[in-house]
Amino acid sequence: MTSTASRGPTEVPKDPGEQLAKLAKLGQTCPEYTAVGSAAHNELGAAVARLNQKFSNPEQVKKFTVLPRDLSVDHGELTPTLKFPQEANPRELGRRYRSDVR
Repeated sequence: MTSTASRGPTEVPKDPGEQLAKLAKLGQTCPEYTAVGSAAHNELGAAVARLNQKFSNPEQVKKFTVLPRDLSVDHGELTPTLKFPQEANPRELGRRYRSDVR
């Protein structure tokens, strides 16, 4: 396992705790990247808009949210085979992450 200190400044650690620690060390927070209107969110939105040009209207991404962490088995959002549980649906996920959507 490689420590955070030995990684380059642009490498993103896989562990969410290390990711947040690296952001804090850089003097930034997760919402600076995930919030609607942030530079990162705007850049992602521009990329989505470019890609949407290749698809018909029903196939296009209409809304998206950048979550503050990856979905995980530990939090019940994925099964052990990394699929959505059968009881999961977009409305339930929307309610679960409503506070993260800005």
